[in-house]
Amino acid sequence: MTSLTDTTQGDTRDSSLKKPTLGTTKNWKRFWLDTWRFEILAWAFSVVCFVAICTLLKVYENKVRPQLAYSLSLNAIISVLATGCKSALFLVVGEAVCQLKWLHFRGPRQQRLSGMQEFDNASRGPLGSISIIVSHQAKSLVCLGAAVIVILLAFEPFMQQVISYPVLAVNITDGKAAAKQLHGALVSPAVLKTFTLEQAAQSMWSLSDDFAAAWGQGLWSNDGFEVAPVCSSGNCTWEEFTSAGICSQCSDMTSSAVLDCNPPSLNSSSNMTCQIKIPDGAAYTFSVTTTFLDDFAQVDFNLPYSILWRVYDNENVGRNTSLAPNVTFGGMRSPIAAYGHAKVNFSTPLHPSLVNSNVISIKKLTMCGLGDCLRNYNVSTSNGQASIQTGDPEFGMRYNERRHNFTDPSSVFTYVPTDYDFTSCWIPDNKSKAGFAYCVPWFNSSLHFISQGDYGFLPASDKQTYSYRNGSFRSEYSFEDPFISRIDHLGLEKIMSNVAASLTKLQLEKTNRTFSGTAHSSEVFVKVKWEWMILPGCLVLAGSLFFIATMVVNRTARMPLWKSSALAPLYHGLEKQEGDRLVTAISMEVEAENYKVQLMSSDGDGRLVLRRKSLEFDNPPNLPGPDLTPRFGSSSAHGYTRI
Repeated sequence: MTSLTDTTQGDTRDSSLKKPTLGTTKNWKRFWLDTWRFEILAWAFSVVCFVAICTLLKVYENKVRPQLAYSLSLNAIISVLATGCKSALFLVVGEAVCQLKWLHFRGPRQQRLSGMQEFDNASRGPLGSISIIVSHQAKSLVCLGAAVIVILLAFEPFMQQVISYPVLAVNITDGKAAAKQLHGALVSPAVLKTFTLEQAAQSMWSLSDDFAAAWGQGLWSNDGFEVAPVCSSGNCTWEEFTSAGICSQCSDMTSSAVLDCNPPSLNSSSNMTCQIKIPDGAAYTFSVTTTFLDDFAQVDFNLPYSILWRVYDNENVGRNTSLAPNVTFGGMRSPIAAYGHAKVNFSTPLHPSLVNSNVISIKKLTMCGLGDCLRNYNVSTSNGQASIQTGDPEFGMRYNERRHNFTDPSSVFTYVPTDYDFTSCWIPDNKSKAGFAYCVPWFNSSLHFISQGDYGFLPASDKQTYSYRNGSFRSEYSFEDPFISRIDHLGLEKIMSNVAASLTKLQLEKTNRTFSGTAHSSEVFVKVKWEWMILPGCLVLAGSLFFIATMVVNRTARMPLWKSSALAPLYHGLEKQEGDRLVTAISMEVEAENYKVQLMSSDGDGRLVLRRKSLEFDNPPNLPGPDLTPRFGSSSAHGYTRI
C-alpha cells in the first residue's frame, strides 16, 4: 500500500509527505484525478449551457416561433441545455462539498465523526444539504454549496416558465383592408344633362326604391345597420377615422306645442277641426267626428290618438330662399327633415253636451330631426368578425344657394322645374374637419330622398273612439296603424335613430370612398420572460463562486484532492478501528455522534488518518478544567494518543 509520511510535527502543509509511486498509473487518470481539471471542465460546460440558453432566448425573442429541423422545438433545446447546465453544476458543487469534508476534519479542532456522513449526504442531494445547513447554522462555506444544491430543485421549473408563445398579429404587405368612408351627400349623375329623360327617370326611380327600402329597414328592424369592412385575412385594424353620415336628434316639444280646436256642434253629427301648431314647423290638422244617435242617448266621438307627420323639410325651404335656414328641430339646427309624434288626450266629460275644445289636449309631443353629422369610427376585424365602434355625432350648419349661378352645363337639370334648381351646402362645426364640407345639387342627391322619405308611411295616425252609452263613456280603438303601434312601442327617438343608421348604411354601400387599414395574419411569437431567468442565473453565479472559493481554500491548506473518492476513507480512515461490534447502520451513526476525530499524520507510519482525542480529556476527573482542545499540528504531549 502506498503510504504518506510526516517527518515534521505541526507543519500544517505536510510538505514532507512521501510522494506515491505513480510510474505505472495511466497519464489520463493522473490528468483528471489529482487536479480540478474535470470539475473545471464541468463548470465551464454549465456556464456555456447557461450562456447558450440566454443567447437562444435573445435571438428568438419577439420573433415568429421557429420551425426547426427534425421537428425540434425551441422548448426542447432549452430543456436539454437547462438539464446539462443543472447536472454539470450539481456535479461541480457536489465534488466541492466532498473536498470540504476533508478540509473540515483537517482543521485545528477535532470534529464529530458523524460529520463525514453529513458531508456525503449533502453532496448527494437536497435533504442532506438541508441537514448540514441546520447543523452548521449556515455559518460555514459548505452551507453555500448546500444551499445551491437545495435551490437547484427549482432550476428546471423556472426555466420552463421563461418562454411563452402568444399569438400576435403580423402585418401583411399585400393584404387588403378597406372600410367604407362617406364624405357627404351622394350625387347621382343620372339626372345630369348627358342623360336622356328616360335614363334620368329610370335612375331616379331606382334610387328612390333604395331609399324606400332603407326607410323600411330602419322602421321595422333593430339591427343590421353596419357595413362590414373588407379584410382579406380576416384580421385587420384601422386607425380611428372620421366618416359622414345621417344622424337623428330628438327633444320633447310638449310645452311648445299649441292645440287649436273649433267648438264642436252638438245638435247633429259634425266634425270638429283641431290643429297642432309648433314653432317654425308645419302644423298638423285632424278632425274630431261626433255622431249622435237618439238625441244624446248614444254619442260617438272619433279622433286620432297617436299622430306622426313631417314637420319640416329643407327642400321646401331651399326652393323659396337662398338664405341659411335658421331653424332648430329636435335640438338639431337646420336639419334635412324633421318629424313630430304627438299623443292626443281626450278627457271624457260627464255628459256629451259638455264636450268642448278643453277636453282635448296634447299628452306628449316628441320631435326628431334628421341631418348630416360626422362620427369617429374605430373599426377592426378578428377571425372574420367585424367590430365597429362609433363616437358621438358632430353636427354642423346647412345653407342653400340658388343653382342659376352655376355655369357648368353638365350640372343643369334636364327636366326639373326652375323652382327646384338649388344647391344645398353643409359645413361641420368642427373647423378641423372642414374637409367634410360639401355642396350638392339638391334634387339629384341623396338629400332629396331623405327629406321626401315618407314613402307612403307619413302622415300616419291611429283612431280612437269614445262611445257614450247608458249614461257613461267608454273608449275603444276603431283603427290601429301598425307603423304608429311600433312607434308607440319603441318611441320615436329609437325609430329615428334606426332610420338614420339605415340611411347611413345605404350611402356607405353606394360610395366608392374607402379608408385603408392594415391586414394581419395570426402568428405564434416567442416571448421571453426574463424575470424567470434571475434564479437560474443566481444559482450558476453562486455555484461558480462556491467552486472557486473551495479551490482557493484547498490550495491554501495544501490538502490533497480526494473529493468524493471512495478509496480515501479506506486508506485514511480511523487510525485504530474498534468497530467489529458495530454491525447495523444505526449503531454506527450513534457511535459516530460521540466520536470526535481530526485528520492528521499518524505517529507510527506518518499516514494521514483520523485520530481521536484521549478519553481522559473527553471526561476529565472531578473538575471541568480549562479548554484543552488542541490546535492543528499539536503533538501527543498536548493531549493526543494513538486510538
